[in-house]
Amino acid sequence: MAEMGWSCSDGEYMRPLTWVEIECWVKLMGLNLTPFEYNALHLLSVNYAGQYNAANNTVCDNPYMEIKIENAKKVENKLMSLFSMLRGKK
Repeated sequence: MAEMGWSCSDGEYMRPLTWVEIECWVKLMGLNLTPFEYNALHLLSVNYAGQYNAANNTVCDNPYMEIKIENAKKVENKLMSLFSMLRGKK
């Protein structure tokens, strides 16, 4: 999808790719997509353009959830121990 682009600009806002634009790209690339794949590409474009436009609003929520690890240091120590063990088993 990166070759095709996630969305297009109408001069003021980002808009999702149209079905015709997706079909043209599919034909140019010589692909054979299922209806599910066409729909997935279109939905990706709709959501990308929607979030892009919403992000221009200062009260827009983050498009992700921040993850907080309660015992980050404990997790770090366990991972370091695991990696040390793996290096020792060469």
